[in-house]
Amino acid sequence: MGFSLSPAIMGLKAMFLCVLVSVLFGVLFNVFKDEAHLPPANLDPGYNLLTLHLPLVRGFPVEIVATLFDTWPFSSFLARKSEKDNGFDAMRSFATTLWHYKPTFLPMVTPTAAQTKSAQDEVKKLNETMHALAGAVPSSSKGKFRYFTSADYVSAYKSGSTTPVEVAKSIMAFIKSSATSNPPLNHVVEVQDNKVIALAEASAKRWKAKTPLSAIDGVPVLVKSEIAVEGHKLTAGTQYLGKTPEERDATCVSRLRAAGVLIIGIANMHEYGAGVTGFNLWFGTPRNPYNVTHFTGGSSSG
Repeated sequence: MGFSLSPAIMGLKAMFLCVLVSVLFGVLFNVFKDEAHLPPANLDPGYNLLTLHLPLVRGFPVEIVATLFDTWPFSSFLARKSEKDNGFDAMRSFATTLWHYKPTFLPMVTPTAAQTKSAQDEVKKLNETMHALAGAVPSSSKGKFRYFTSADYVSAYKSGSTTPVEVAKSIMAFIKSSATSNPPLNHVVEVQDNKVIALAEASAKRWKAKTPLSAIDGVPVLVKSEIAVEGHKLTAGTQYLGKTPEERDATCVSRLRAAGVLIIGIANMHEYGAGVTGFNLWFGTPRNPYNVTHFTGGSSSG
């Protein structure tokens, strides 16, 4: 009759499991001691950033932890503990305060009569600016906001009816005026005038010499604030990211720059891109240029 090692191995595994359970409980109670708390209602909204101390677990211990999360009675306790440490209990508590609101599937803005009049004036100013960019607008588009394509700009540069410098100056002037309008459009969060003019002047020289770098040379572009642009801050729509300017362009930006594109600045966005309305508490919510009493939508709201 042979001797089986299975019971001995199973016993060792059980002892090892008990030791790991004890260690794990110590980790959960001592390492994950920071908890998320909602700010008091009388404070301005802000971030509650926590420094989390996460243990590094790899290999066989990961299998043990995963088994514990999936095994009663550990699963129930560990799930509740993890949810509390990560603030999910606070989220559930906050959600109960919203139950009496009826759901809405559209971003709603209810302007006053004065805001509506101001918005109509801003649309008029916008039309005048866009007319100046590329000459007369077809009669079918008069009185309406018109979206100009890269072909419109290139055609104007070829004909000499306008130049990249004139376009850059007009756009920057409009951005500044729109930031102080009522309501502000909030499309752009950062522009560096000297850099824009330098790009525009270089593009204008190329068009004058009939040597454009590409079919989009001189076309104005805004870059979403979650993409790195050298010299600009990458905030991703937040208040705490982007404390220092980026040292180099993202690949897509560097290729646009090599094609001669006018990088006007950084476009606004829904904070962290975590929504579809474009709402941004820190930089303002971008308004729809077709109807400034509405949002643009998001997350690429600028």
